[in-house]
Amino acid sequence: KGGGNITLAWRRYFDSDGDGELSFGEFCTALRDLGYGTGQDLIVLWKELTSRGNSPDSDCITLEAIDSVGASILERFGNWCEEKFGGPWELFRKLDEDGSDSLTAEEFAEGLTEFGFFELENLPAGIANAELVLENLFPLLDQNGCGCVTADNVLFLEQDKEKREGIKQTLKMAQEQGTAERDLTALTNDAQEMLHGMIMSSTNAGGKHWTTLRNEIAVGGPWGDFDLPTPSKPGPGSPRHLGK
Repeated sequence: KGGGNITLAWRRYFDSDGDGELSFGEFCTALRDLGYGTGQDLIVLWKELTSRGNSPDSDCITLEAIDSVGASILERFGNWCEEKFGGPWELFRKLDEDGSDSLTAEEFAEGLTEFGFFELENLPAGIANAELVLENLFPLLDQNGCGCVTADNVLFLEQDKEKREGIKQTLKMAQEQGTAERDLTALTNDAQEMLHGMIMSSTNAGGKHWTTLRNEIAVGGPWGDFDLPTPSKPGPGSPRHLGK
């Protein structure tokens, strides 16, 4: 599932909450979803993996225990985010110059280069240059495998749990507000088009049928050079003239 990359499989299929640890419940759920064994098979595998850590009696599996190379890549990058910008969320905002709320691979690599990431000493070999970063780091952040990284994709690197939860709530509220605004805009546009159609097909305005007017006039836009006609005096034969 991870194409031979244990840390990639860990990020996309196992550590769903991004806390860097895997409980027995999370472990079983993930493997069942992937169609791997049941019952005794899961218990045997669990004991094998937990025995690899520094604490054989641990009640969780850590990434460090099963893929120290991948864990070191994420740790070094996360520490740099904290030291340079204050955290991964802050780095994301710096790199997202176009305000699209997502980073392409190119934007990510260019941003790291601009802010001196590759000039750091003792970088893990797997992220020593831009090409290696796109091969060994970017996919770990692109949790959904969609080819871009979003703000919530990098929050697992935030070491302050309280801060991380606060940012998650902020992102959730912003997403909900954005969805509501898009829905309202679409509804408003539909209503204007419907009203325009009704008026255009059934209403006269000052002797000119609405179908002769520009769309923006018909739906309440600028009047431009459209002049309302001046009422004329009643002529012979008109009801008002005959009544006198």
